[in-house]
Amino acid sequence: DTYNRFKYVVPEPVASITFPSVNNGHFKETALSSISGNVSEGVTKLDLCVRRDTPGVGDPPGVHYWNAYNSTWTVTETWISTGAIQYKQIDFSAPPNWKFDVVESTWTNGAIYTFRAKAYEPVYLWGGIMDRTGIVYDKTNPNSTIIYPDNSVGYYKSQLSTLSGGHSDTSPGVVNKVETKLKKTVSADDWYWLDVKWASGTAAPAGAQWRTANSTETAQTWYYYMPATACWSSDQLYNLETKSTDKAGNVQPVYTASNFTIDDSTPTSKILEPTNGQVRSSIATISGTANDVALAQLKEVKISIKDEAGNWYD
Repeated sequence: DTYNRFKYVVPEPVASITFPSVNNGHFKETALSSISGNVSEGVTKLDLCVRRDTPGVGDPPGVHYWNAYNSTWTVTETWISTGAIQYKQIDFSAPPNWKFDVVESTWTNGAIYTFRAKAYEPVYLWGGIMDRTGIVYDKTNPNSTIIYPDNSVGYYKSQLSTLSGGHSDTSPGVVNKVETKLKKTVSADDWYWLDVKWASGTAAPAGAQWRTANSTETAQTWYYYMPATACWSSDQLYNLETKSTDKAGNVQPVYTASNFTIDDSTPTSKILEPTNGQVRSSIATISGTANDVALAQLKEVKISIKDEAGNWYD
């Protein structure tokens, strides 16, 4: 008889976390209702650890662990085992899947979590631990501001080449993008700027009306560059709105707005009193008129007086 000897090495049981799928993920309210993953073949048990590394609003300081048995946070390291409260096996076929359902009130706004999973195989026993770190739960809405054009100024020349402003969010929330919507109304029809051209409301669906601006995370600023080609119309009123969205998907609920007019028209002025060439022994009042086109507003009128010797009146 012929015999072959061989050695069978039991593979290490592996647990993986597939949701959340990456480290440092941000989640808004209702977006983190479960934690799920897979285990390798032969695994008969899985343990999960839910750790709050950074406290959120109203949390006590320090690291805490979720105890699923009594639904509370504890300072003692705690692992949730297969069959525990809030834990159910979706499918233990090949490849096996697991899911941990989370009660929404478990998470605290502004807290940062780590999820850890490990698998058990009867021969090999416990395998290594997989960590999903830096998970942010964020219920706070971000904000944006408009610096230029300034709503309080109201009037700008057509050389306006950059729209700009700021954005903010409550840490650990981070603004992911700022969008702008630039509108003008012509003959009762709303027109929207689509990066390179104006389009009427019928040709610009609601989603297309918002354009993504350039933004910087560290400086908390945003910029939207207008092209060098003529895109402004003189004596035209414009409306600019902005909104910000953070990494969790929270959207600024009340948009920031600025109304301004492009004014390239030149104002005019005329002296009525005294009249040109008139000889007077005294002048009590110098008067005249000034005018600009309908949409624009006169800011000020200045006069200068010089005698025959070339001396200016101050």
